[in-house]
Amino acid sequence: MKYCSMKYYFLIIILFFLFIGIISPVNSQDLFTLRQAVDLAIENSFEIKIERNNTAISDNNNNPGVAGALPSVGLSASDNQQMTSIYQKLSNGTIIERQNAFGNNANASLFASMILYNGMRITAEKKRLEEISLLSKYQLKSKIQSVTAEVMLKYYEMVRQEKYLVSLQKSVELAEKKLEIAHNRKEAGLAGNPEVFQSQVDLNTLLETQAEQELQLQQARITFAGLLNLPRDTVFKLEEPTPSVLPFSLEEGMDFLKTNPDLKALGAAVRAQEEVVRQIAALRSPTLRANAAYNYNFSQSQAGFQLMNQSYGPTIGLSLSLPLYSGGANKKAEQNARLTTDNFKLSQESLKNELQTSLQSWYATWESGKRQLALEKDNYKLSGELLELELEKYKLRESSVLQLRQAEENFENSSFRLFTIAYTVKTAEIQVKLLCNQLEVEE
Repeated sequence: MKYCSMKYYFLIIILFFLFIGIISPVNSQDLFTLRQAVDLAIENSFEIKIERNNTAISDNNNNPGVAGALPSVGLSASDNQQMTSIYQKLSNGTIIERQNAFGNNANASLFASMILYNGMRITAEKKRLEEISLLSKYQLKSKIQSVTAEVMLKYYEMVRQEKYLVSLQKSVELAEKKLEIAHNRKEAGLAGNPEVFQSQVDLNTLLETQAEQELQLQQARITFAGLLNLPRDTVFKLEEPTPSVLPFSLEEGMDFLKTNPDLKALGAAVRAQEEVVRQIAALRSPTLRANAAYNYNFSQSQAGFQLMNQSYGPTIGLSLSLPLYSGGANKKAEQNARLTTDNFKLSQESLKNELQTSLQSWYATWESGKRQLALEKDNYKLSGELLELELEKYKLRESSVLQLRQAEENFENSSFRLFTIAYTVKTAEIQVKLLCNQLEVEE
């Protein structure tokens, strides 16, 4: 009985520590799809948060009141107490003299003012605010797409590093088999030390390459975690990338460039600047303003000719102002505004030219990469089969260690080219879709 009790006691302890190990793993692995990674990056991006705030500011400013189209209403009031000494001599000989006489003056006014006409400056300002609001929205969309593209590129970079590491691990396993065969042949008297030494050198070289690749993969993971604003030691399990596809031709892509958010943002900036030109030109026009008020005035004094006075009532009227001369400042300001508009238009054309050049370049890269990728897939498959065949021939003493090493190098080079070309093709696809405003993450 005592033995059974101790047995159950130790069993409970073991289960307890196993439970702790399950709920508190030392190294956890976060499962992230590309869709989840992009959503998390957009949510945590400081730059996107700043752009969202800028967009909210622009939307707040896009208001008739900010443009000056609504009336301004105000209220003012004052109440002053005073103490004065009075000495008055009237025409009939009466003399009024009073020391330290108290008095009170109070007034209040509710007033309103509204611009009726000012050369269409208010209309121009409202249109300018609308374009600034659109500009902010395009900039926000551009930033979201830029972050999306960056996450996708870093994600596929990790995929490339992982796949190459798996390929290196296969090469290491084959090199270990080769070394084992060399040892067996030496023990059987069928080979000498040079063959064993060469096999060991080849294995050590592969192990060094594997260690370097593990470091590159670790650095890629750190960079990706930083992009998502996650702990830098987070490990990601990556999903298999989808085949690279561009569902539109280069000619269709050129049409899609018109929807590029950076290009549309510059278009909004041009239109906003044109409204600035109209506002400055309207400074030469008269300004007609309607004014209305309701006033109340009250005053009283303990001495003097007028002991109390009270008045109240509404007032209404118009005011007109016309600028006659400003020293040529308005004319120069209008000229400068037009030059600024021209600069915006030139920047728009320059960006359009850059986008077209980039699109042609990336599209050509994608097309060429697709052809290279198809060929390299065959090379990778053939080089792997050739390596296994050479290993079997080496085991049967039908191939030398140098021939086997050549097959190993062919396989390693092919695997590196394959994953590099696949990443280049994916990069070109992302860049083309980004330029054409067609970048979306598949669910």
